[in-house]
Amino acid sequence: MFDLVYLATHPLARAISERCAELEDKIDGLPAGSGQRRAMEKRLERLELYHLPKPTPAEQAKMPIYEGDLSWGAPGAPPPPPGARIIGHRSSPRQRLRAARRGRPEVNTIKARAALEKKIANPRLRWPDIAQQVEMDAGDLKRAVRHLRATLRREGLWPSAELKRQSAAAGAALLIAGPKTETYTALVGRPRNSTPKSRPRR
Repeated sequence: MFDLVYLATHPLARAISERCAELEDKIDGLPAGSGQRRAMEKRLERLELYHLPKPTPAEQAKMPIYEGDLSWGAPGAPPPPPGARIIGHRSSPRQRLRAARRGRPEVNTIKARAALEKKIANPRLRWPDIAQQVEMDAGDLKRAVRHLRATLRREGLWPSAELKRQSAAAGAALLIAGPKTETYTALVGRPRNSTPKSRPRR
């Protein structure tokens, strides 16, 4: 549920999620092993790194939906009775084409997307300040954001006036709501041996 709320309030993450879904649908319609399918799978694998954090084994697996009770077989729910008919499958928003992929640390790709989202929502923010907020080295963050922008350009998602408008509106809403913690931290967690910074009492 948290992932769906996050996507609803973060336009760039949502745009990436929607493009991933489009690519998945196109891949399903292509012959297995074809050059066109492999090329599209590579596009999807690159884009998925900026979507949501790496899935757990349970999140990567597709869960069957049974006729009679949609909750059967779900985590914490009772198992389906013998002979129950499968009528579909459900999957986590974090599910990927492949659970593991070589390349840059995935925490950094998620932080790069969160940082770019902050910059779009408030262009006056300085990159060194954003780097401090997402707990990344400023130089590493700039390189990661350059890679992200290149990926978005290849997918036709950058630049986008509509995305900037939505991000600005979402940023204003978050400021009004006054979130207690940064949303990227809720998604990716904090590094080991890291503790939240204390805030002065008012």
